[in-house]
Amino acid sequence: MRSIVALENKALKRALVINSRIDNPFMTGIIMERISELKRRMQKEVVEIVFQKKDGSITRRFATTMSSLAGKHINGRGMSGDDKNVVVFWDCEKSAWRSFQVQSLIKIL
Repeated sequence: MRSIVALENKALKRALVINSRIDNPFMTGIIMERISELKRRMQKEVVEIVFQKKDGSITRRFATTMSSLAGKHINGRGMSGDDKNVVVFWDCEKSAWRSFQVQSLIKIL
């Protein structure tokens, strides 16, 4: 059985990067959906997430992109997380912007 999925240009680029890193088309689709869900939720609420850091350690963060919490810290300089294939979020405990690679997401609580 074959399926055709239509993706926007950024989503297609992200999918290609994820698949090049994990070499598993099925898991790439699952990760893409989880990242979309996470981004939708972070716009409306603080979300507890678990991901693997570059050094291999596992970390838990309280993440958001809600303008009421993170908006005053947006300066408009630099590159969007979508351009770097990472998820950028406001860390509510550290009061700082953080990011993680899209394939590193372990759990959304």
